[in-house]
Amino acid sequence: MKCLLPTRPILSVVSFVLAAGVATANEPAFTPPRPDAARPGLGLGGERVWPIDRLGARDAAAPAPIRRAAIDAPGGGSDVDAALDSALAGEKPAPPTPVDAAPPVTTTPAVPPAPPAQPLSDIGRLIPRPNVWEPPSGNTGYEPLPTPRSPSMASNGGVGAVTLGAKRPGAFRLKTPYRIEQVMTYHYGAKTRPGTIGLRHESGTVYGPWRAAGAIGQGNVRDAYWWVQPDIVIPPGRYEVIDSDPASWAWEAQTRGTGIYQVWGTVER
Repeated sequence: MKCLLPTRPILSVVSFVLAAGVATANEPAFTPPRPDAARPGLGLGGERVWPIDRLGARDAAAPAPIRRAAIDAPGGGSDVDAALDSALAGEKPAPPTPVDAAPPVTTTPAVPPAPPAQPLSDIGRLIPRPNVWEPPSGNTGYEPLPTPRSPSMASNGGVGAVTLGAKRPGAFRLKTPYRIEQVMTYHYGAKTRPGTIGLRHESGTVYGPWRAAGAIGQGNVRDAYWWVQPDIVIPPGRYEVIDSDPASWAWEAQTRGTGIYQVWGTVER
């Protein structure tokens, strides 16, 4: 029995099926994404990244580069994991923490240097503090007057009768610096314990005063001499001998009311 169906339509259907089979063999089957597949996120560099384990090999994107700053950041790998989780969740990663960030520099205002010390004048440099020299311990006023090593450089005493109550201080002038070893004022018969002796320069500068010691005088008079040994260098100029008790300071006719004094010293070179 012969088939009465037309042969052309049958050939067309066969050809279509064969063509479809060839195309299907050459192309991989399409796999739709699963409903639970993750959505692409942003990598550390801002690129879109698909999870590699949920994509096919052809569609997998290259892993996002991991920055060195994230690896070296405090916390080690935990910071890297946190950065990757943020990328997969679609969040913008936080800026990396600087590794070798220098500490903030605090500037301290510069302190201006102190001005150089001004050289003192000869007068100022030689001013001693009051009472730098102290009389010998246990001085009673009956000890003899010390004999200085230096020569006498200024005096006004004589051998006449004396009167207590000097009207003016003794004075002398120096043409060159001198080292003063000893200064004496005369208080014969005053019956008072020694006070102080000083030297006043014509500029007004006072050297001393120094607390004086007492020495025995003619006839075993106690504290007839007041004396100090300052051992200082003084500059040239006119000086007055300052006694703390002018009322007991003796003078004679030769001195014309000036208190009797004597100074020992040597030229300072």
